[in-house]
Amino acid sequence: MNDYMWIFEEFPVDEIQVTVDGPYEVHDKRRIGSKYEELMDSISRVLQANRIHTKLRVNVDTANTLPELANDIIKRQLLNCKSGQASIC
Repeated sequence: MNDYMWIFEEFPVDEIQVTVDGPYEVHDKRRIGSKYEELMDSISRVLQANRIHTKLRVNVDTANTLPELANDIIKRQLLNCKSGQASIC
């Protein structure tokens, strides 16, 4: 997502959707080339720098734990950003 940050600054983007495959252990194992920590940091930067509504899509199955991911989102205060809003869909 870091490679696309310039797009959010240069063009009028109202909404984005980001897909996460679960907590960091699950996400990093499944998504080759995508690191959970970098993704979450990018989401935080988008919310703080821009007023872009960010939907967080979560692939849920028996291999990942939604409560662990939800707790991390709450801990990072992604649901309470002053400049934006994250939502789980």
